[in-house]
Amino acid sequence: MYRKTLIHLVILTSLMVGIFNAGCKKDNKSSLTAAQAAANLSKDTLYYLFKDEYMFTDVIPAYDVVNPHSFANNDSLFAKLTRYSTTPKDHYSFIDKTGYVSSVIGGGVSQGDIGLSVTYNALNDMRVTEVSKGSPSYAQSVHRGWQVTAVNGNTNMTYDGSSVGGNSTNITRISNAIYNSSSVSLTFLKPDNTSVTKTLNAASYTIDPVTFDSVYTFGARKVGYMVLSYFIDLTNIQTELNSVFSSFVSQGVTDLVVDLRYNGGGSVATSEYMADLIAPSSVGIDSTKVMYTAVFNSIVQNQTYSTFTKTCKLPPPYQTYFYSDLFDAENTGDVIDYVKKGSLNIQNVVFLVTDGTASASELLINNLKPYMNVKLIGKTTYGKPYAFFPIPVGGYDMYAISFKTANSLNQGDYYNGLSVNVDMYEDLTKDWGKLDEAYLNQAFMTLGVKSLQLAKSQKAISAPLYSSKSVRGFKGMIEYRKKK
Repeated sequence: MYRKTLIHLVILTSLMVGIFNAGCKKDNKSSLTAAQAAANLSKDTLYYLFKDEYMFTDVIPAYDVVNPHSFANNDSLFAKLTRYSTTPKDHYSFIDKTGYVSSVIGGGVSQGDIGLSVTYNALNDMRVTEVSKGSPSYAQSVHRGWQVTAVNGNTNMTYDGSSVGGNSTNITRISNAIYNSSSVSLTFLKPDNTSVTKTLNAASYTIDPVTFDSVYTFGARKVGYMVLSYFIDLTNIQTELNSVFSSFVSQGVTDLVVDLRYNGGGSVATSEYMADLIAPSSVGIDSTKVMYTAVFNSIVQNQTYSTFTKTCKLPPPYQTYFYSDLFDAENTGDVIDYVKKGSLNIQNVVFLVTDGTASASELLINNLKPYMNVKLIGKTTYGKPYAFFPIPVGGYDMYAISFKTANSLNQGDYYNGLSVNVDMYEDLTKDWGKLDEAYLNQAFMTLGVKSLQLAKSQKAISAPLYSSKSVRGFKGMIEYRKKK
């Protein structure tokens, strides 16, 4: 039974823990101060736990070669450990020092922002790309597609990034104002050519990732459409997902379009639940069809942990368990089966994606491919077939690549992303659900329910402006469970 509770509870409460228990190996050099000894113990803990659970453990050198105590701090040690993996290069692992993942993905609560994302559509054309439901921007009726014409009264919106030989002065000013300020005044030009200025104050709010949903009728065909911004923990979104899919069923939906263009991932359990909702009834409810397999390293599979991992106890209040218990609770070599949820029974699903579509989003797509007619529209996805589970180290949560996934056809090494069936740029000037929005229009064409080809959309001048405080910057696949 402890395996069903240990993972979930440790994840949600480990961020404030800053000391380790007596079961861990300590530096016995009497010349060290208490602070130095604690710092060395923290480095040892990071090294051994990283080495034992890291997906690419074979490339991590022995303790004496790495010499953890020689590093200035945990950050520099962690950076060194992640650089040993080159094929593929590890640009996924991270240490969460703000509690972002636990709060936003795990708890479904923002850390305090205005809930707005922006992107340059052209050198002098910045657009709102997404507004988080429940956020201050949402409360003031700001919409995707609105043009930002002034920030705090400054109308100089010109893109000045390195790609055009600029020094990024404007980008830095605008990014700080939108993402890193407690309050910002933004002037918008709306689609009807009227202008409005709104003062937006940062705040914490309950996250609602179902940004938009609707049903479109084309003769006998009915297409359900939903925008899912990220995969928060299932306990915080399951009721809403059930409601949306029940609505699809009651309206007779025959085909489905799922918009994941900015979805950087999140909870593995939520991705699985979405797959169970979307998959055809042929997958059954009796767990006979494989959804995917989770593959761990040989140390976790064979439970050949270091003495440190086997004798070092978890932080309070879970000090009766060892770190090896935490790793074992992930169930080595896990095979996850389909258990059909709801009564939606369709064969065609189109996913709208970009290079911001990552991890748990890619997992959902990959898992459905063996069982449905799956099409992708947009741009090649990010490429992250790996997942983490949180490991408390030094008062923070360490997310080092823990396992990789493969679907029922053993397909899963999409390090370079999932390729699209229709390669095209999105239209940043249109709101969600508009029939003339480029991606949605193409989805209807791909499904064969509409034949109107729109003018080709143009490439945005730059990548979206993100910051560490913006949920849009997150790309990950987090295992929160209580495994099956």
